[in-house]
Amino acid sequence: MGDRLFRCFVVPALGLLLTLGAVPAAGQAIFGTAGDGNLAVLFPAPGTNLPSPEQRAVTGLPSDAFPHGVSVIGSDLAVIADFNRSRLHLVQVSTGTLVKTIPTTGVYDGTGTIAVSPRLDVMIGAGSTYSNSSWRPTFALIRAPFDNPEITPLPIEGHVASYQTQAIVFDRNGRAFVLTRPSFDPQSPPSTLQGWVNVLDPPYSSLAFRMPVENVGSGAIAITPDGNTLLTTASNSGAGRVYIFRAPFLASSTPEVLTIGDSEGLDGINCAPDGQRCLVVSAFSPHLFSIAAPFGAGSAVEEIPLPTAFGPDQAGFEDVAISNDGQLALITGNSSRDSNGQGGRLPALFVKAPFTRAGAQSYAVSILGGGRGAGSARFVACPPPVPPLAPQIVPTGAPAAPVTATDFLTARWSTQSYGSRFEWRINSDAFASTSAKSVDRIAPRGRLDPITLFVRSYACFPEQGPSTEASSVTYSLAPPGAAFSVSKTTARAGEEISFTDTSSPQATAWAWFFGNAGFSSVQNPRFAFSAPGVYLVRLMATNGSGSSLSGLTMVTVTAASSPARWARPPGDEVEPALAASAAGLRFGSGRRPSLRLHSAEEATVFLRLERAGVLVVERRISLSPGESPRLDLSAFLPEGFRETLDARILSDRPVVARFDEDSK
Repeated sequence: MGDRLFRCFVVPALGLLLTLGAVPAAGQAIFGTAGDGNLAVLFPAPGTNLPSPEQRAVTGLPSDAFPHGVSVIGSDLAVIADFNRSRLHLVQVSTGTLVKTIPTTGVYDGTGTIAVSPRLDVMIGAGSTYSNSSWRPTFALIRAPFDNPEITPLPIEGHVASYQTQAIVFDRNGRAFVLTRPSFDPQSPPSTLQGWVNVLDPPYSSLAFRMPVENVGSGAIAITPDGNTLLTTASNSGAGRVYIFRAPFLASSTPEVLTIGDSEGLDGINCAPDGQRCLVVSAFSPHLFSIAAPFGAGSAVEEIPLPTAFGPDQAGFEDVAISNDGQLALITGNSSRDSNGQGGRLPALFVKAPFTRAGAQSYAVSILGGGRGAGSARFVACPPPVPPLAPQIVPTGAPAAPVTATDFLTARWSTQSYGSRFEWRINSDAFASTSAKSVDRIAPRGRLDPITLFVRSYACFPEQGPSTEASSVTYSLAPPGAAFSVSKTTARAGEEISFTDTSSPQATAWAWFFGNAGFSSVQNPRFAFSAPGVYLVRLMATNGSGSSLSGLTMVTVTAASSPARWARPPGDEVEPALAASAAGLRFGSGRRPSLRLHSAEEATVFLRLERAGVLVVERRISLSPGESPRLDLSAFLPEGFRETLDARILSDRPVVARFDEDSK
């Protein structure tokens, strides 16, 4: 026992193991090493690829840090006690990076155990430093918020060994149990085997009571998930003993004693989430025992065989962690030193359930930068899934275009850190499931109603979720903006001209009007005008969201062997143009807007009535030479129409136009 104490106190150099990124079936583990490398190490998926899981270094910790005791805060934060450095480090689990360092000078030196309450409102730190032939115990109460905590001493008798990372446990109601041993000179035989389980109730400012229990050396403590059974160990050499208290816990409680022979003293202990098995390890040689419920003096005990890497002459273990789904255990601690004072660099032990002699699978895992050390192992509770980020809908194949009712759609989103699968829906449709972060070629809606994408996530195994829904913006579906290009605007009769649809958003149906020369419904027609003349070409483009008309494009067609009928010498050319316009013509009761036209030659006039630049009605008017009709504009609108519109005319020949607005 003395040799073990000397090894752990002289060189308390420690590290950390975290999981991040993908969430393995066995949850997320946190691990520490002592005396073997002083390096924080990340295991992205500790339950996979055993015995050679991926490992990465944690970033951001101070270069002189000795990470030691570890506890978890919620689903994505861990706290690390810095051995003999009087400070704590908050680390984000999903990224494996330092969030903040918190000084605890004068109250807690960072040794021993750090534990967080299930309510996430307090931490308790308990450790001790041996110097000048005496112990200096430290017990600290650290109240949230943890990025700027209130830190005060706790009045607890005795002390927790500097290397003991399992001396504190909380039940599910927040009651704290702190296992201490008497303060004595480790170089002298103890005068008593008496230790205590110190019980603190919220708000933890004072001791509620304590229960006497054997605890010479460095015992560990655990509690069953239902909170009804408390188990402690004593790491004195010889036959190991587990002390079992049953609720209700009182100052007068006395434990049953379970003896485990040939164990050479026991240390770390933890219980599976289903409460049917507890794992306990030997402190002086590599032994792992499984205790079956019901827990008591007569409990069945099995020793789990270990890989050959754990020889009988090697150091034992100090810490046991079991994943939240009960499928994986991580056993660490007490890596020892060789005769030259170098770290033992012994492997950590992973064990896959079932935790029985016949069924368990054990793996030795060498830790990056050092051995398993005297650090701690904890599994982060598989966190509830978080909503996806930035859901959006885009047309498949044209992500920059507006969404229309006739598009095939792509739904896509990003994730914050993890997710086993996602469920998505549009509007109130049924949810569909996918493991990807996008879904392509969703069938067109075929309706004009606005659409919104909703996405939620699931995570972990057993699966947790769903998360709250994340939603996209609401998309108002857009009709096409009709437009086209033409290969030429002057051609001879019978010569083909190419017309190319450039509508955006895309159209699904097309109606081409080639003046009075013809019609086409293909997307990109080739058309030949058979007779000379000036033709006004227009496209109507349609999709499931609606339709629109393009502007007019004039095409001049000449005889097959002569110049164009309306061609004029250079400098004397008269191009068809907007002959006239009138803004704000009033229709309805008391008003009669009218248009008078005159042309000296045959002309085609297009009349447009618009509201804020949007076409309301269009009429084609043919004028004979010298004709001067007067048109009642109200006749082009429904009876009783009451509106103010703008009127515009476009002609292929020069015309004289006059707008009037008479009272009836």
